[in-house]
Amino acid sequence: AVAPRPRGNHTRFQRLAYTHALMVAADAVMLVALASTVLNLDADAARTKVLLYQVTTLVPFTVLAPLIGPMIDRMAGGRRLVVQIAAVGRLLVSLLLASTIDTLFLYPLALGALILKQTYGVSKSAIVPSVASSDADLVEANSKLGVIAGLAAVVAVGPAALLQKQSPKATLV
Repeated sequence: AVAPRPRGNHTRFQRLAYTHALMVAADAVMLVALASTVLNLDADAARTKVLLYQVTTLVPFTVLAPLIGPMIDRMAGGRRLVVQIAAVGRLLVSLLLASTIDTLFLYPLALGALILKQTYGVSKSAIVPSVASSDADLVEANSKLGVIAGLAAVVAVGPAALLQKQSPKATLV
């Protein structure tokens, strides 16, 4: 079993699991909201927007991703702090995306969302060993987090799809 280190009413793993479920659910909701911005375009407009999306999100991301891990490791108590900063940052980015979804600001904000998502992922991966007391516990913790992620995404997509019928802005908010 995953090493229980209680703090309040929850173990460290339970707190990580709750956080992970919420972050994965947020990813699923954002994916639903942003999918319609590209899928509802005609073919010519879609090519330009997809190219712009790739240039502003994927290309810089490949340069920034290797810098995230070492930056987190240098900060005292950095992993937990980074998870908190990523969560708050993603909340702010979602609200900004909702207000700028029909503008070109969508793309740099999408880059911000991707960077925050990756930052959370790196931090979460670094935190998982601290909630396990053995290699077997580490495998179990990672397995449980995988199942939690799948369930959270499935549960989040339904309400997101319903909100999407109103508008992508409603889904993001």
